[in-house]
Amino acid sequence: MLCRWGPWPEEERLKELGKWTVVAFESGAAAYGLALLTRVGGLEREEALAVCDDAVKNVRDKRLHVYNFQ
Repeated sequence: MLCRWGPWPEEERLKELGKWTVVAFESGAAAYGLALLTRVGGLEREEALAVCDDAVKNVRDKRLHVYNFQ
């Protein structure tokens, strides 16, 4: 199954699913990102938060069409 991230699809059903995918990502990005980037990546907390914030901004950007396969 092809999952679209964000409200950019033209089909209304896919647009709604994309919006909810972004909400789910936003709620977990900082938690999972901080754990991975500080423990494994060796980044400081502030650096890891900046990476997480940038990822959330990119996912919200309607010009970027993000997909993943499930």
